[in-house]
Amino acid sequence: MKLLTIAVVLSATALLCAPASAAAVSASTLGCRTPADALKVAGFRAKKDTAGLATFGQTAAASRACIPLTKGVTVGIDEAKPPLSCVRLTGDLECYWVADALIDLYPGDKGAGGGKKGGGHHH
Repeated sequence: MKLLTIAVVLSATALLCAPASAAAVSASTLGCRTPADALKVAGFRAKKDTAGLATFGQTAAASRACIPLTKGVTVGIDEAKPPLSCVRLTGDLECYWVADALIDLYPGDKGAGGGKKGGGHHH
């Protein structure tokens, strides 16, 4: 019975730690602990305000409110609330909010739609 309990706990832990789906970040950006900060990042990017983004990024990184995510890094999607998704780096316990437009759902599949989220490619 004890062995069965251990197996169930290990299985549950693996499920909790496993990302819902694997994806990749399609452009270097900041991932933020709160949706509000992620929307600020998206706003700076939309306005092409690199100075504003850099200033916000330094402050956010110093407080650990946001972390830098490099282009191509593999992430798991924990939660999707368009226009944002909360992504988790492999082995990380925290998830960070990122604009959906910067998430490549099918990083190894560059067929129709270029692998972008909602690009017309269905699995």
